[in-house]
Amino acid sequence: MWVFKYKTDEDGYFMSYKARLCARGDLYRDREQETYAATLATRVFRTLMSTTNHFDLEIQQLDAVNAFTNAHLDAGVTIYIEDPEGFPTPSSTVLLLHRALYGLPQSPLLWYNELCTTMRQLGLKPVPESACLFTSSTLIVFFFVDDICILHHRSNTDAYHQFRTQLFLKYKMRDIGELKWFLGVRVVRDRIRRRIWLCQDAYIAKIAAKFRLTNQSLIRTPIV
Repeated sequence: MWVFKYKTDEDGYFMSYKARLCARGDLYRDREQETYAATLATRVFRTLMSTTNHFDLEIQQLDAVNAFTNAHLDAGVTIYIEDPEGFPTPSSTVLLLHRALYGLPQSPLLWYNELCTTMRQLGLKPVPESACLFTSSTLIVFFFVDDICILHHRSNTDAYHQFRTQLFLKYKMRDIGELKWFLGVRVVRDRIRRRIWLCQDAYIAKIAAKFRLTNQSLIRTPIV
């Protein structure tokens, strides 16, 4: 089936219209197959931001385009999907999946394993007890699904560009630039004074709009 979505920027302004082919994961019957994919812990993200601030590190963000489709299905797994609406084939045909597709329960895990394998191939090692976090002698890389962030010191810029080039050769990537948003958190830096703020004002505004509190007068409380 097709899934349609409006994509907006951090301030809620329209950026693009997205159409994505998805599988009907709710009809998938193999419930014994492992589907859990580890994610980056919030406390790890805060620790990394504190480290970035203390050592004045560069932090760049990349986005993997259609990330799940980079992962192949496990050997021996056969999955068919119906033709999506508007697809120019007879209505009686079905499609055999060769790669993970959005909507399948196991797709997040397949992409996670694929990306972890790539990190190891590029010379990075996983940090024990910290999922989605890899390091080398020159780089710190962490990710959440398709958002990939790279920390490095200015003296290791060449190592960053080499890593970025290898990643772009393997996957279709989008370079977002310096990290501004991650996990719905806005990152604000004052590098001269070595300060960093992690703000959730966009989430607060979203909740306020949902409950129609945007035009309400502020209530004074003694809480700082």
